[in-house]
Amino acid sequence: MGVWGAGLHAGDVARDLKGLIAAVARLPLGADDLLGLLVERYRATAEDPDDEDHTVFWLVVADGLGRLGIDCPMARERALAIIDSGRDLAMCEAIEMDKATLRKRAAMLAALRETLARGPAPGAKRRVLTAPQPFIMEMGEAFAFPTCRGQGINAHFPSPEADPTWRDQDGWGAGLVCERGHAFGHLAWYRLCVLGRVFADEPTLDDVRGGFFGCGLSAGTCTKRQFERMRLKRIGTLPVRAGAILDLVPELLTEVRSGEEAAILDVCITSNLRARTDGFRETPVADVLAG
Repeated sequence: MGVWGAGLHAGDVARDLKGLIAAVARLPLGADDLLGLLVERYRATAEDPDDEDHTVFWLVVADGLGRLGIDCPMARERALAIIDSGRDLAMCEAIEMDKATLRKRAAMLAALRETLARGPAPGAKRRVLTAPQPFIMEMGEAFAFPTCRGQGINAHFPSPEADPTWRDQDGWGAGLVCERGHAFGHLAWYRLCVLGRVFADEPTLDDVRGGFFGCGLSAGTCTKRQFERMRLKRIGTLPVRAGAILDLVPELLTEVRSGEEAAILDVCITSNLRARTDGFRETPVADVLAG
């Protein structure tokens, strides 16, 4: 929490806000509605002048929206008032920022004021979704994927051969889509629950039905290109009960990446393709199935 450097994004809240702004800016909403989403997520900070991140919130939001060409007078005016009143520097002094960093912070604020006074960046291109992102994986779909030392293919590389950590395939993993949704009604995400076992041969639907979830339970995003790069292979569909995985593994609500967070950060499910347990509590696949 709080500011720990001179830069505008020198702090956890500022960095998180930067990603959130980029995510919500893709939604087909006007400036006031976008601001409303940001305020709702950080309501206590946005509305409490005594919160140490209050000034950070308004400065980062005004700058972020403006850089995307989004004209939001309310955010801009709040940020300008914060700069002109000296409240941000006062907060930095209150958290005992050293004098050299304070001077750099003041210079950053002066430059930011000039930018905000000019209004939104001219010619900035904002890519807006015209409809909710289509799902490429269905609830209850089971998948097999090639593994190397228990790890699936990293979709951030164009091919397995381009990944320096990948060797020859030595087994198979399997997973099941136990949850999916649209963050903010538009950004698609999935929870592909990966079995904590490496198979010598390509797994079947019965293997999945009789298996146990391992550690790969965080939600993530997945594009068609990433799907192809991971070489996910559909092997059938099982009747997953809606909400079952959250009932069985309640720590998903607090300790594991949520769907909304995955969509905001655009974290691909490739990081979950780990066909091992790593000490994570195992959950029988059968317990999430209907009937």
